[in-house]
Amino acid sequence: MKRFLSMVGAAVCLFVAASLVGAYMQTSPVEVARRHAVERVVAGESLLLLGYQSSANLIGRKETVRFQVQGAKPPKKLAVELQQPVYFLPWQVMDVREEPD
Repeated sequence: MKRFLSMVGAAVCLFVAASLVGAYMQTSPVEVARRHAVERVVAGESLLLLGYQSSANLIGRKETVRFQVQGAKPPKKLAVELQQPVYFLPWQVMDVREEPD
């Protein structure tokens, strides 16, 4: 019985360690948002980070990242909504939209 409990304890410790390493190695939500927002930018335009807003609950985290598109005529802003279902899984892009200036 002692051997079984020590194997279960070791497995739990390995799972916790692997999930913490996975969480540490995740790309930041701002970088994921920038990567997806660049697809909406035309040559000669660039992105300026305006800010981000995050929220968390028991199920996961959500983040909204806002960019100003520099050089766009007319001026425009992009908002990228991201979701991370669990802290050690990668961020998923839920929506990329233009916002009124």
